[in-house]
Amino acid sequence: MRSSLIRMLLLFGLFLASSCRAEELPLPRLVIVGQTGSGKSTLSNVLLGQSPDCDNCTFTICDTHDSCTKETTYAVGNWLGGDGEIFTVVDTPGFGDSDNEDTELIDEMMGVLHTVVKGANAVMLLVDGTEERFDAAMQQMIREMQALFGEALWENTILGVSHWAYDANSVNQRNFTGKTEEAFMAEWNELLHTKFHIETTLTGVFIDAWSQQPWNLGDAMQQEAFVRETEKLWKFFESHEEFPFRTIEDVLAENEAYKEENRWLNDVIVN
Repeated sequence: MRSSLIRMLLLFGLFLASSCRAEELPLPRLVIVGQTGSGKSTLSNVLLGQSPDCDNCTFTICDTHDSCTKETTYAVGNWLGGDGEIFTVVDTPGFGDSDNEDTELIDEMMGVLHTVVKGANAVMLLVDGTEERFDAAMQQMIREMQALFGEALWENTILGVSHWAYDANSVNQRNFTGKTEEAFMAEWNELLHTKFHIETTLTGVFIDAWSQQPWNLGDAMQQEAFVRETEKLWKFFESHEEFPFRTIEDVLAENEAYKEENRWLNDVIVN
């Protein structure tokens, strides 16, 4: 009974938050996007200072391969909990369950980002470091975001890598096989450059949310890595101004303004 009441209060709080004006959402703002199973909700909770498998978490976590997050939600809290700086984290639906569902989820996400969130200091493209998939659903999501929000979105985008353990055995295995952080980032940046023709080289953060399990807190190597990578993410926030999420009408108006400016410059040159 108590558990159900707490969950109802959390959901009610998220509902109230969604009705707030965008200017009430504090900066910096982080939007996390990615495929189903990449760990968006888990990471969002950990960044708020909660356990990766907490009960009554701010963002719901599923044990199945299907996405629990069917709507774009957000929360305001302290960075890593405690007395950390206030920030806003936005959790988006997971993509890859089905093509029809993905279309609806993308439309819903785009609408919330524009009408409610308005803008973000960072958009994290979260990928599972243990998988090699970059399927059609993920590519379609990136294309739609790029088309709607413009090429400038990439300047505020950071690549997040989940399920990248930093215990001694995992680190030694990666070093032995050559699957290092540098190699992973080089591969993904090449993939993004080839498929989407972007010029920006993305920065990466390897945040292992599961390092915050009680039995891992005593592992100095894991905790040092967690602190290092979350500090990199926070510094990315601080060094990037808010990126506005625009509508297609905004993009068309901007393009028309560019055309008008080009016509004017052409007249100046000719005359």
